[in-house]
Amino acid sequence: MKIVLYGATGMIGKRIMAEALRRGHQVTAVVRDPSKFTEVNQSLFVEEGDIFDPASVSKIAAGKDVVVSAYGPGRGGPESIVEAAKSLVAAHPPRLSVV
Repeated sequence: MKIVLYGATGMIGKRIMAEALRRGHQVTAVVRDPSKFTEVNQSLFVEEGDIFDPASVSKIAAGKDVVVSAYGPGRGGPESIVEAAKSLVAAHPPRLSVV
């Protein structure tokens, strides 16, 4: 399965990524700054993207089986979770899972 993962650098996202890779899936980790992403695996790909931009989500999700969001607001307000969810839905991914 080809999985797009938002929040791959967070506590939950790292666990989702590790389990998906362990099970032999291909994971595309979407991050703001790829230069800060240090995980390495032959089935792991890193792309710069913006969860708040439906066009960015659509572009990265093209040809993938599912989009998984483990996005957390960090120090931002919880309202950003709603904005991220709206963007993900507006992108019309093939399947969407939000953790």
